[in-house]
Amino acid sequence: MRILAIFAIVVSMVTPLLAQNEAQAITDPQQITSRGKPDVQKFALDKLFMSYLVGGTAWSPDGKSIAFISNISGRRNLWLVAAEGGSPVQITVSDQRQGSPAWSPDGKWIAFTSDHDGNEQWDVFLVRSAGGEATNLTHTPEIAETDPAWSPDDIAKLGNRCHGYFDAQGAACHPWDAPPPERS
Repeated sequence: MRILAIFAIVVSMVTPLLAQNEAQAITDPQQITSRGKPDVQKFALDKLFMSYLVGGTAWSPDGKSIAFISNISGRRNLWLVAAEGGSPVQITVSDQRQGSPAWSPDGKWIAFTSDHDGNEQWDVFLVRSAGGEATNLTHTPEIAETDPAWSPDDIAKLGNRCHGYFDAQGAACHPWDAPPPERS
């Protein structure tokens, strides 16, 4: 009797499931819709992939400008904006990723890193803070220089893999054991 009762319970539980599977049709993806929300703006899928990055910031020595890295133009380049706000100005135009801006103590130069060939072997570049052509100071495809920093005497130290220095005039990288260039 107990076995018959268990069998009856199992059959009563399974029967609706079997009937449901027979009646359920395969879903046509073209027929799927969602409830509309009139107060929600339409969103194109390509906009999902266009988000802006702002990072790698550095205040100018006089506190009037901020250098930063952003992909506002589509690539991570160096930009400046006034500290009190306003429209940013693009300082470098490059298809290469850039990072780690560092102002010279006199505010005339900005050192930054660039992954010039996309191989994660960053080089240190120098550009005037007013803009212009950036100069590759290191040219070391086998070494990644990161986080350039300036000393108070306008000598830039080339990151956490230091193997040289450059002066504020944008001279080429000198080995650490070379004497500093004459100051003008």
